[in-house]
Amino acid sequence: MEHASFSQPVEVKALAIAGADQAATYLFEYWPVVESKCYELAKLACIDAQRACLDVMAGAAQPDQARGAFVEACKEADMRVMP
Repeated sequence: MEHASFSQPVEVKALAIAGADQAATYLFEYWPVVESKCYELAKLACIDAQRACLDVMAGAAQPDQARGAFVEACKEADMRVMP
């Protein structure tokens, strides 16, 4: 999905996430599931990022909107990211 590529990849856990499709896959399949208070906001941020990625893939948003949401979700989950 060339049209859904980020302007710059996001590095998280030794992976280079280059677009909304890869970010959505990471969010849906690899997002850490931890039952604790500190992850509640991260879970909400993850849901926002999932929506943003799906919007990009549907052509309803720009790729860097999803990139920003993905980076914020990772930060909220206390994951080390290289934006």
